[in-house]
Amino acid sequence: MILSTQQGRGEREPDDIAPSPFDNPRGDADVVLSASDGVAFFLHTSTLRMSSTFFANILPFPSAPESAVGIARTAHGLPIIPVTETSRILNYLLRAVYPADIPTITTLEDAALLLRGACKYQMPLVASVVQNSLKALCHAGHGLDVYALACTFHLEQMAEYAAGIFCAVGPSAAGAEAARPIHCIDEYTPAMDTIPAASYFRFFCSPTPHATASSPGTCNRHTGPSRTKKGSGKAPPPFNRESAIADVIIRSTDGVEFYVNSLVVGIASPVMARKLQKQPSSSDSETGWHDAGGTHLINLPEDSATLTTLLSLCYPMPDPEIKWSLDDGKLSRACRLMEAATKYDVQRAQAFAKRACVQSLDSQPQRVFFIATKFGWHDVVESAAMHAVYERGEDYVPEMETVPAAVYRRLLVYRQQCRDITLPYYTPVFFGRDGGKQDPKSGAPYWDLDGMLDLETWGEQKFWRAFHQLACKKDGVLDFPTMQEIVPYTLLTDHTSGGDPASTTTGPAYLHPTLQQIVQLGKLLARVSIVQSL
Repeated sequence: MILSTQQGRGEREPDDIAPSPFDNPRGDADVVLSASDGVAFFLHTSTLRMSSTFFANILPFPSAPESAVGIARTAHGLPIIPVTETSRILNYLLRAVYPADIPTITTLEDAALLLRGACKYQMPLVASVVQNSLKALCHAGHGLDVYALACTFHLEQMAEYAAGIFCAVGPSAAGAEAARPIHCIDEYTPAMDTIPAASYFRFFCSPTPHATASSPGTCNRHTGPSRTKKGSGKAPPPFNRESAIADVIIRSTDGVEFYVNSLVVGIASPVMARKLQKQPSSSDSETGWHDAGGTHLINLPEDSATLTTLLSLCYPMPDPEIKWSLDDGKLSRACRLMEAATKYDVQRAQAFAKRACVQSLDSQPQRVFFIATKFGWHDVVESAAMHAVYERGEDYVPEMETVPAAVYRRLLVYRQQCRDITLPYYTPVFFGRDGGKQDPKSGAPYWDLDGMLDLETWGEQKFWRAFHQLACKKDGVLDFPTMQEIVPYTLLTDHTSGGDPASTTTGPAYLHPTLQQIVQLGKLLARVSIVQSL
C-alpha cells in the first residue's frame, strides 16, 4: 500500500496548514493530504481524480463512520490521508495540477523526487512539467545528470534531448578551423553509476562530433537476443520418465519435466537439497504433488536448456555440451547456466560455466569482460579487458544490461590508455568509415564506433594481443629470449650489426631497432591496470 492511514483515529486538526490555494480559502475542500512533516493540504477530490490515476482509483472514500473505514478525519469530517512526501515536494506536485504558480526546479535532486512522485501517483502532467525544467538544466551544464535521470524513469525523448545538448558544439573561436565540442566525451558524473552500461552505450549512439559513427542508424540498439520460449517437450536421458531411480520431478518454465533422484541432486546442490526436503503443500506455487503416483513436483524458474545442463552436472556424468542455436548463442546459455549454478550452489556447474565463457575470450572479449565483472572473476576481467583493447569497433552486447555504466566506463578508460601507448605503431590506423587515418599525436578516441584496426590488418591485432599478454606476464621485462615466444628469431635480429644476438651480454644490442622500441612499450603496458584505470 503506497499510502497508509493515520495511526490515531477520531477527529483531529492538522498541526500546520499549507499556503494558498491549499489552505481551503473557500471552504469547499473535501479531502486532506498530510505531508511527512505534518503540513496539511486541503484539496478537492474531483481535481485529484482528474489529474491522478492513483487517486481516481481510491477516491472518494465511503461516507461511513470513521471507525468503519479506519481513516482519521478533521473536526469537519474531512478524511486525512498521510503521504510520504515532504510538504515542499507535495506542494510542487499539487501546484502542477492546480491553477497556481509553479516553483522553478533548480536541482536534480528535486527533479528526481518529483518524477518519483509523478510515477507513484500516476500524474502525467507533473512529469511533463518536470521535463521542461530538465531541459533548462541541460543547458546549465547538467546534460549527463539529466540523461541518467531520464534513463532511470524511462523518458526516451528526454534522454535523447540531453545527449544531443551534451554532444553539441560551441561557436568557433577566432582563427579556429571548426567549432569545438562544448563538453569532453569522457566526462562522467556519479549519476551515471545509477544506469546500466547499455544506457551509457546508447548515449554515444547519438550523432555527435565526439564519436566516429557515420550515422546514428549504424548503432545497434536492440535489447539482446530473445530466449527460447518453447521447450523440446521431453527431457533427455537420464531425466526422462522411464528412469527407475527418480523420486522427484523438476519442471522448467517451458514445461519440460525432469525425473531426478533427490539424493543425487541434493549431494551436488545444498540449496536444492533443502528444496527437496520441503514438504509439498497445495498452497505453495513452487512445490506440490504430481499425478496419481504421488511424486513430489518442484517448479523452477529456469528454462529446459539450462536445467538439462545443470542437472547433468549434478549427476556423475561426463561434462555436457552447451549447444549453440540461431536465437540463443552459446555464451548466453553459459551465462544463464552460471546464474543458476550460483543460485543453487552447484560448484561443478559453476566451474564448467566459467570455462565455457572463457572459451569465447578471443572472439567476444567485451561480453566476457561484462560477464566476468558480474560474477567477480577477477582473473578473467583483466584478460578480457586486454583482449578488448584490440577489438574493432563498438557493439551492443546483452550483458550491458546487467552491469552498471561505471563498468563500461572503466573498460573505455583502460582501453584508451593502452591504445595511446601502442597507437604510433599501427600501420595503418583508421577511425571511422570516412577513411581518415588517425594522427598518432592526437591519441586514441575514448569511444569509437568503427574501430581502431582496418580489416586488412588482422595480423597486427593478433600480434599486439600476444605482445600485451606477454608484457603483463613478464611485468614489462621483455628481453631477447622472451620476445622469441611471439616473434621469429630471424625477425628479431638486426643482421647489419653483426655479433651474436643470443649472447647474454651483447644480444640486446642486436635486437632489431623497431622491436627495441616496441619492447620499451611493454613496460608501459604492464603498468596499466583495469582496476586502476579510473
